[in-house]
Amino acid sequence: MLRWKLGDEAFFQGIRDYLYNRAFQYALTPDLKDALEQSSGQDLDDFFRKWYEGQGFPTYNISWASTDNKLIIQVQQTTSHPSVDFFDMPLPFVIKANGLTQHLRLENTVKNQQFVIDTDFKTESVEFDPTLWLLARHSISYNPGLISSTRNIQAAAFTVSPNPAGHYINIHSDTGFFYTYQLMDAGGKLLKSGSSEQPDTVIDIQDLRSGVFLLQLNDESGNSKVIRGIKL
Repeated sequence: MLRWKLGDEAFFQGIRDYLYNRAFQYALTPDLKDALEQSSGQDLDDFFRKWYEGQGFPTYNISWASTDNKLIIQVQQTTSHPSVDFFDMPLPFVIKANGLTQHLRLENTVKNQQFVIDTDFKTESVEFDPTLWLLARHSISYNPGLISSTRNIQAAAFTVSPNPAGHYINIHSDTGFFYTYQLMDAGGKLLKSGSSEQPDTVIDIQDLRSGVFLLQLNDESGNSKVIRGIKL
């Protein structure tokens, strides 16, 4: 799961650093954690506290629906042991339609979370974690009622420009509410993340490869919108 959370490059670099730095010495779990934090730039206190020191696992109850250009995914999480109330994890999805396949990485930040994803097609099927990255149970079902009951989330007040983009993208918020964002490539690999409560936030994308990218915006209620963009 750490490999999925951190990505291949950061995970394997952290493992190499850990083995090199602790060669022919005693090593403890904090040594591994420190090496992975250094390679990834992520704080892993919460991950190790819940997955290593805590007990149990998450169960995801997932429902979805789609229109011609949007996909709505509702995720409800419960845990198997009271020592952990909630597992913060990126969730892997694969969506398919008309012979097309798209991978999604959705950051699950609250127990009951709704994602609204911009698409160029009407989604025909949704798979959750088909390659078994996560230690979890799940159920998934189609629920057309989500289309009419989709919340008027604050994330809907965001615009992202330019699109297509060359060197940067600007996130404009009409509301001024605090939000977080995750920038991912088309395969769901996390590239950048951050937070803001400013009307405009500029993200440098010069180091991104040309092609499709995904930008997930999360409002204070934990609801999310995923915008598809193109890097020139």
